[in-house]
Amino acid sequence: MEEAARKDAMKAVEQVALSEEFSDKLVFFHTDAPDDMAVEFVYVRFLQIPPRQEPFVFILAPPHPFTKYLLEGSITQATVKQFCEDFVANKLKPYKRSAKPPENNICPQIPVRSKNF
Repeated sequence: MEEAARKDAMKAVEQVALSEEFSDKLVFFHTDAPDDMAVEFVYVRFLQIPPRQEPFVFILAPPHPFTKYLLEGSITQATVKQFCEDFVANKLKPYKRSAKPPENNICPQIPVRSKNF
């Protein structure tokens, strides 16, 4: 991902994070170091989210083990704000690390994935 797009994504998150609407409901955290070993450990071991090179937004909901919610799609101020609103309104589906279901399944057996189970 180009540097300008990465900065735009982080600026979008910061604008929503600094708004009064979510300041007492959510805690925002971001890192811009996808190659850092400690960050990779947090991704893989703690969050169980595959390491990514591009920025991403997720919400952890306590208690432990945390329920994870991942923003899918582009990161803009509008999408981050909608993502947070949907979380507060309990409209999001939890993120489950799983392979994607096959698009064209020609086998008599149906591979079970978290999105089609």
